[in-house]
Amino acid sequence: MGRTVLRPVSFMDNPAPGFPYKVFLAALRDMLGVETQYTATADIGVFTARAFTRPEQWNHHTLGLAGDEVNFDNISAAY
Repeated sequence: MGRTVLRPVSFMDNPAPGFPYKVFLAALRDMLGVETQYTATADIGVFTARAFTRPEQWNHHTLGLAGDEVNFDNISAAY
């Protein structure tokens, strides 16, 4: 049996203005202090479609999906 595993990182589409996301950002800044990878959910669909349309190329592969890597200052500036 074949398999293809797509492993997306945090979704860019999830952040929303408001208090819950501010709490998340504060935890990211204070506890993790690292850059975080994000991907857009639409990008996941592109790679999923490729895996389905070209199974011989993607079979038995695992692929991490990340579109950007940002730190707290980058995220704060964007929002």
